[in-house]
Amino acid sequence: MKKFLFSLSLFVFALTVLLLSNCKKNEDTTHAAHQLYNHYINRLMASAEAMRQFILDANNPQMIQQSFRQARMIYKKIEGIVEYYNPTTAKSINGAPIPEVEVYDNKFLPPQGFQVIEEFIFPHYDATHKEDLLREADALVVNIKHLKYTAEANTFSDAHLWDALRLQLFRIAAMVMAGFDSPVAQLSISEAAAALEGIKEFATIYANQSQPMQNLMQGLDKAIAVLDKTLILRLLTVFISSKIT
Repeated sequence: MKKFLFSLSLFVFALTVLLLSNCKKNEDTTHAAHQLYNHYINRLMASAEAMRQFILDANNPQMIQQSFRQARMIYKKIEGIVEYYNPTTAKSINGAPIPEVEVYDNKFLPPQGFQVIEEFIFPHYDATHKEDLLREADALVVNIKHLKYTAEANTFSDAHLWDALRLQLFRIAAMVMAGFDSPVAQLSISEAAAALEGIKEFATIYANQSQPMQNLMQGLDKAIAVLDKTLILRLLTVFISSKIT
């Protein structure tokens, strides 16, 4: 337990140091980050369209569930950046399945996105709701297309990117602890690991031989392994007790 807490503490400390350091700040890093971001958006689009096709065919419930898992795993890789730069779109893609009411406009806004779709296909897919499910899948594809369009106009900076990654760490701890992101399919642990892998991929763009960066990479590897073993409560304890500024 002490060894685990020490390694995770190093991980959080390393990220804090890197947030305050130069980290090779230049156009090359922001361009590489933007390319990686667009790469995952394209993969997300392809996965969402594949899921829609499986729903349309409606003859293989297992493939519908599998395509859902794959699509949201991909989204988790870039969730922190989507939430940072496009919070409204992020809500449409993976927001809570809770309706909203705009009081001043007297409008009722139904929820959209992965969590709504999740309730249709887990724990078992009911083909009698195919039309409703297909409508939600169509809306998801449209929202990802909007994300792709706006991503082209996003201007990345090293400071903003690192801030997005830092905030994603808190999101992982909070969402996984409550199972908030995947209440029906119960995929929170594996999706948190995917989110950490996404953080590592973006952090690798800034990789150098400094001790803080090496600590960060090692810490991420250990955090991913811990999540795979469902030891999320220990990770949460470290995040809560550590001060990230």
